[in-house]
Amino acid sequence: MVFDAALDNATTHDDIHADHQRVIDAGGFGVPTLFLLGQCLFGPVLVDPLTGPGALTLGGVVTGMAELPHVYELQRPKAPADIDLIGRCLRPYLNGRDWVSINRGEVIDVEHLTGGRSS
Repeated sequence: MVFDAALDNATTHDDIHADHQRVIDAGGFGVPTLFLLGQCLFGPVLVDPLTGPGALTLGGVVTGMAELPHVYELQRPKAPADIDLIGRCLRPYLNGRDWVSINRGEVIDVEHLTGGRSS
């Protein structure tokens, strides 16, 4: 119902375009992109959204990073089991879309990471 109302609103496209342009102008990319304390932050990237105490902890980590303006990236290496989990979680999304992934002008082959298209 809310989604339909947004689609019916003539300003929705302009609002989305303005949000997208704000991210591009700030040097951001992808989703999620957050603006905290005057900074543009990409992430956090999650497989399973957190709730309860875990969500509060994550919120503290994200806002804590924003308070340290010269910390640019924190990343965890992905083991084969992590790649498999991410692939399984992304499979329904990949199956439902009708476009390819492009990174800096290059088409990205995500099929090999996600076990290919399911039938």
